[in-house]
Amino acid sequence: MIPTLSLSDFVHLSDTKTLNWVNILRCLFDKYKTLAEDSENKTAARFVDQLTRNVSNPSGKKTILLFPGRWTSFIPPVAQILAQEILRNTRFGVFIAAQAHPLSDCRNVQELNPCLTGNSSLSFVEERIFFTSPIGFGEEESGQVCYDFIHNTKSFFLLRIKKKVFIPKPDPEDDHSMFQKVTLYDFQKYKGPFQSFSRKFDDQNPLLVSFPRADKVDLSSLSSAKLVKRLLPDPDRLWSNYQVYQVYSPGKVLSQVSLESFSLTDNSHQDEKKDPPPLWKRGVCDQTSVVYPCVPDNRLRIVKLGRVDAIKKLEHRASPPAILQKLGLVDQVFPLSNHHFKIVLKEGVSDKVLLKTIQDFDKGLGDRLFHSFHDGEGTTLFHPLPHPLPLVPFGHSALWRKFPRRESLS
Repeated sequence: MIPTLSLSDFVHLSDTKTLNWVNILRCLFDKYKTLAEDSENKTAARFVDQLTRNVSNPSGKKTILLFPGRWTSFIPPVAQILAQEILRNTRFGVFIAAQAHPLSDCRNVQELNPCLTGNSSLSFVEERIFFTSPIGFGEEESGQVCYDFIHNTKSFFLLRIKKKVFIPKPDPEDDHSMFQKVTLYDFQKYKGPFQSFSRKFDDQNPLLVSFPRADKVDLSSLSSAKLVKRLLPDPDRLWSNYQVYQVYSPGKVLSQVSLESFSLTDNSHQDEKKDPPPLWKRGVCDQTSVVYPCVPDNRLRIVKLGRVDAIKKLEHRASPPAILQKLGLVDQVFPLSNHHFKIVLKEGVSDKVLLKTIQDFDKGLGDRLFHSFHDGEGTTLFHPLPHPLPLVPFGHSALWRKFPRRESLS
């Protein structure tokens, strides 16, 4: 057990814009000193003693855990701002608990969490620790606390935060890895909650159906066909441009071909005479393709977007999957975030074809919509930075001039 800030205190500090460690510590002392007035509350008395002894963290070994996501106003960006304030003004270290993608496991955790494991976190994250067992949160039911509800089961990272630093542009000669290292942590005793319902979904090999959030799609035809659907949770709004569902048919194999008969009503285009695209053209992906890691020898890749000015309008924000499909590059596309997509290349489409086709598309667009792709081992830039020209001495003067590189003729 650890001392925690009360929701009422957080709301007050947040509303008055005084959320900092000095005020948090004051609230912790007030809370537990009041509780310790009850002589039976030994825990509160122990917390007061611990807070008193470690108020300035004399050993430098104590760490503060920030847990965003359980309170609606304490979201990851707020936690990151608070973490930087604590690091600047105290000797405490800071961890932030971050929810992982619900399909994450020890094999695919890097790929499925690009917003946590990608280069965008380099400036403020020192280490990424992934708990290999999901964690069940308690919920009262019939007077008992149950830890096995699927909606209360989460996979988590602990992010070791560092003081934010400026990250310069990478050197063209450097490795352009899309993902950073993840430390796996195995609990010694805890094995996670029992979830027969969750396993039922996974055992049925569900399909993942995604479509733009701006489309007001009626999914009643799925229910009428006795298909089971479950919204894939996105509490941190990492793929906020999309809605993603797990769908399966009890006792039957559900495939992309079998979904061709479904034509969903799109209420956002009621004034248009043309019918909405069928479900299978919106974004259908086998769950096995998403959870299985990319390797150079398979057709699975991660594609990252670059400059998104060309698709900044609301109706265009979810267009990258459709672009990849219309270019004839992919069979399946799944959004991992608004800027990262897991793809299954079409049969016969090589990495060279993917590279050249995207380069030609971006050239025609007049911008660099696509940034890079990852094959499980390395990352390839669609638009690599040019190599700097070498400096060659000119005569015996102090002047230098640039010459292009020349290949040896021997």
